[in-house]
Amino acid sequence: RSPVLVDSTNVTVEARSPYVAAARAFKRTIGCVFLNTPLKKCLERNRERDDKLSEGIITNLYAGMQLPTKEEGLRELLIIDNY
Repeated sequence: RSPVLVDSTNVTVEARSPYVAAARAFKRTIGCVFLNTPLKKCLERNRERDDKLSEGIITNLYAGMQLPTKEEGLRELLIIDNY
């Protein structure tokens, strides 16, 4: 039984729910480390990337962001603000 790490942009409850469901199905616990980065910093970092995303994509993801909560079924939760 090895741990599993999902490194992805799961900014909504709906996006995280398949991972919570999978953990339940396999009788495993699940936690979340959420990097809560200000929009301004996200856009600045994107401008420095070689493979830039559209600023509209980042802005839309940010606008729809839902901070994770333990009520989603997460056993452990760490939110890092201003990352």
